[in-house]
Amino acid sequence: MKSDFLWGCATSAHQVEGGNYNNDWWDFEQRGLINDASSSHPSCDHYHRFTSDVELLANLGCNAYRFSVEWSRVQPAVNRFSVNEIDHYHRLLDALIGRGITPVLTLHHFTNPMWFVEGGGWEKPEAVDLFGRYVQRMVDEYTEKVGWWVTLNEPNVLLLLGFLVKYWPPQKKSLASLTRAFLNLIRAHKLAYQIIHGSGADNMVSIADHMSVIDPWKNNGLDNLAAWIYDSFWNQMFLKRIVNHLDYIGLNYYTRQRVSFPFRLFPTPGKEAGFAQWEIYPEGLLRTLRRLKSYKLPVIISEYGMPQEANIAPEEYLKQGINNLKLAMNEGIDVRGFFYWSLLDNFEWREGLSKRFGLYEVDYETQDRWLREVGRVYQELIRG
Repeated sequence: MKSDFLWGCATSAHQVEGGNYNNDWWDFEQRGLINDASSSHPSCDHYHRFTSDVELLANLGCNAYRFSVEWSRVQPAVNRFSVNEIDHYHRLLDALIGRGITPVLTLHHFTNPMWFVEGGGWEKPEAVDLFGRYVQRMVDEYTEKVGWWVTLNEPNVLLLLGFLVKYWPPQKKSLASLTRAFLNLIRAHKLAYQIIHGSGADNMVSIADHMSVIDPWKNNGLDNLAAWIYDSFWNQMFLKRIVNHLDYIGLNYYTRQRVSFPFRLFPTPGKEAGFAQWEIYPEGLLRTLRRLKSYKLPVIISEYGMPQEANIAPEEYLKQGINNLKLAMNEGIDVRGFFYWSLLDNFEWREGLSKRFGLYEVDYETQDRWLREVGRVYQELIRG
């Protein structure tokens, strides 16, 4: 690995901070829609414990940290930004930089301020300009401290679960709504890209794109067609429309999907991960990186991991993933970094606190943290 390779961990604000009371996911939670009835507050209380959590990150040997700014904190009302909350993220950035850790800042990681949602959310034409105002303020504040930016996290997941299957906010099942949100998210990324590069800084900008290997269940015409259509929607539809507004590709990789006609998705029997219909398929990381080579852009693996409850030890999944990463780099694929999901156990969206992805185990009652075996393995892999 090159000396400037980014070894990191990833988190998102709502999942780890606690106290985010002004966004659509808190509203979703208050309506009793979290599967295990747990709460995002205080979760890991990372908002108050970020200094010691940065030390945990440094103890792993990480030289990078991907985190998100909570939009509803820094802009609690449409015409008001909070200086106190903006300063909070300045303190986090200073703590990272003080330990020689490169910040990778995500601007939107699923959550939306309630004032934005109540105005129509991502379906409304004005959504793009509203997001742009937020991005402009964040760039004005943080551009001297941040060189790597993620505008949107997994827009395909947001669209599928929020606008097609009613599993996440805003719980719609409408192709018209999905289309409006899809087009606005594309415009929002492009606008954010222009704003960030307009700062005059030498910035690297992308999305964090959730990509899966999509294979047909059987090698026949109907299954092949279903897999091609699903792959076009899941892996290509967003990325191809923004490729001229990317400096690198942020890749979130977890699994493979097998597809049978008409669009039945399932893992290969015997290889189920035991989480969210995922399949244990670390070799898919190499397949996906090979596919991304055609874009002729650097790649950051912005998320990769497996929960403790899976039918494979997370440390084994990690080791196999790193082996596939090295194979890709030996083939000349320009990978610049690897970020494990996640530094800490956290609030796993609708699944709640029951799913644990952390390198560090968190006792949510005492807020104690313990390094897991997967964390020790990651330390060793980073050291080489």
